[in-house]
Amino acid sequence: MKKPNLPAEMILKEGTTHNITPGCGGPGAKLPAGLTDQKAEIFSDGEFLKGTFNGEVKSFAQMPSLVKLYFGMLYTKANEDNPACQLTLLKVFKPCNYSEELQQFVKCNYGGFDNNPDFFPEKNPKKEYWNCGQRGNCEAEGIVCRPNCIHDNNLQPREVDVIKFIAEGLTSGEVAAKLCLSESTIHTHERNIKSKLGIHTRGEIIKFAYKNNILL
Repeated sequence: MKKPNLPAEMILKEGTTHNITPGCGGPGAKLPAGLTDQKAEIFSDGEFLKGTFNGEVKSFAQMPSLVKLYFGMLYTKANEDNPACQLTLLKVFKPCNYSEELQQFVKCNYGGFDNNPDFFPEKNPKKEYWNCGQRGNCEAEGIVCRPNCIHDNNLQPREVDVIKFIAEGLTSGEVAAKLCLSESTIHTHERNIKSKLGIHTRGEIIKFAYKNNILL
């Protein structure tokens, strides 16, 4: 897939880009948060967590205190809502201090690069579904990282798999072969997905998948 166009200052300062949501660049696309406004877009660059703020790309550690305090409050709220969040994060990732702990929480939930600001004081950002490379193999999935598009719609892991294959344009029979399931089981998953999302067609499933980056 051809990489979307990104602002020259980001390419010059960081050299390469990662975890780009499809379609976030190109003619007429809005700039990522933090380049021309006081919002921020956080993204994972390999082992490092970075962000755009005030027209620059910075490491998360170099972000203004206001930004880090903001994410600290989101982490506190996540732990209040689900006490297993912090316990699982500490067990799986073994951070050495609170700074590493907070950065891991932010990376898990806001590490994808897209056009939706992650630091936006007027409202809480939505936790993102992005390909961290550990999907389906991480003990912290669904506990530490809880993407709104998945959690709010009560989508199950197998349903997410089906959504990804539908977004690739596969037929029900082809999805069944990929997942080693019967075609009737795939039809059941599709019905459940449509019911949970309040939609009626495969095209709407594909639209949902691309909007929320639920892609292979």
